[in-house]
Amino acid sequence: MQHQVDLVASQDQVSTPLEPASDHNTMHTTTINTNANVMPAADPRPSDSDIEDKPWKYIGYPGYSEFLASDDDLLFFRRFGVLSARVALGMQDEIAHLESQLRALDKDFSSVYGLDVNNGSLRDEMPERTALLATIAIKLPKYSK
Repeated sequence: MQHQVDLVASQDQVSTPLEPASDHNTMHTTTINTNANVMPAADPRPSDSDIEDKPWKYIGYPGYSEFLASDDDLLFFRRFGVLSARVALGMQDEIAHLESQLRALDKDFSSVYGLDVNNGSLRDEMPERTALLATIAIKLPKYSK
């Protein structure tokens, strides 16, 4: 006959088989707790006084978020207008500087005294211009957003 053993999922508990039951189809098990700090299987709900004493623990941002999302009239956020403008101006300045560097490269590459560069193709691109365009390609969409 095949005997079935119940396994315990927790690493803090050990299950040991005992003698087979009288019907010989199942085996009794005993569970030994090896960790004194084992949490109970089901987390009890906090009492009303617990919630009142520690709302930051039991309600917090999850509860506050649910409340704000419950009605469109409650759902509003700071725009951080001054900070947004400051960041946009910084990005604008950075991109304008990159643009002037690109124009300077284009001018150098099309100069009579410069290298013989094919400015009509992106296939034979100069590494400096390629790197500069790659940087602009990363920064420009963030600014345009």
